[in-house]
Amino acid sequence: MKNTISRYLNVGKWFDKFAIYQTGSLIEIESSEQSSSKWKSTLCLFEQKSYWKATRQYRGSHPLDLYKIFNAEKKNISPFPAKVFWKITRINFNFVEVTFYCLPLKDWQKLPTHLKFFMPLDFLKETDLELSTSKTFDKSSFNLAAVKLVPAYSLLGCFSRRLAEKDKHKVINYKHFILSLCAVIAVYISCSSLYLWSAEYFVNKSIETNKDASIELVQQERKVKKLVSDLEKLKVYKDNSTDVLSLLASIKVDTESTTFNRIQAASDFITIWGETEGSATQVLEALVAHPMLKDVKFSSPVHKGRLGKEAFVIEAMKK
Repeated sequence: MKNTISRYLNVGKWFDKFAIYQTGSLIEIESSEQSSSKWKSTLCLFEQKSYWKATRQYRGSHPLDLYKIFNAEKKNISPFPAKVFWKITRINFNFVEVTFYCLPLKDWQKLPTHLKFFMPLDFLKETDLELSTSKTFDKSSFNLAAVKLVPAYSLLGCFSRRLAEKDKHKVINYKHFILSLCAVIAVYISCSSLYLWSAEYFVNKSIETNKDASIELVQQERKVKKLVSDLEKLKVYKDNSTDVLSLLASIKVDTESTTFNRIQAASDFITIWGETEGSATQVLEALVAHPMLKDVKFSSPVHKGRLGKEAFVIEAMKK
């Protein structure tokens, strides 16, 4: 089981092609075994003479902090312009030892852009470094099996994704499009905000200017409504009063001795407060005989007033 797990963690499980960078040229090494790797990718090996390396030790810290430290160290560790990779070579309780590999930038720029994973030959054991020293590389002199046994997780600091020139232009054009779109949206929002602010300002200004006129108009409207209501009441009163006046004029009583002090009239009944020097009963009889009235009666007892006159209150229903 241990061998099975190790096989899944080795480089040979994850890469189906290998190449080596030697003396300014890239030599492709096809794997002779049938691979079922997840990544159909090429692992690029660096000859020892093609890079410069340096080792640093760091006090123990959080793994994420160490990763940030490694990436920051890459910017300054090389004495010449270079592409820098790193590998953790030793870990204990007190410190972490990291080796940085610096490939000259001019050599780095010669490499094809499809290469993403790189491995300096220092990753191999000394007994496995059987690279030919001649300018012509001999595949038979290179121990590819040893490369395949290197743990894949050791390539953590040896990954670099590069874009081809045409892809860079696509990214740049895409960024320009996004920036242009953002600029258009920003201008649109600014113009919309300015328009809304202007509209609100002019509306508030108009309201403030016409405030007094609006208040006066509301007051006039209230007066007109009150006048209309009064006119309607007056019309109703006039209609009712006409009947009452004609009714009173037709009552046959002695106007010299009888006085109607107060009259309350509604649509269907009438109440009369008055006094007479004669008999209040005679006034009642005159109202009973009237053709426009019915159910005529005293609503309260007849009594003598201060001047000796009989005071009465008579109610009657209109026919």
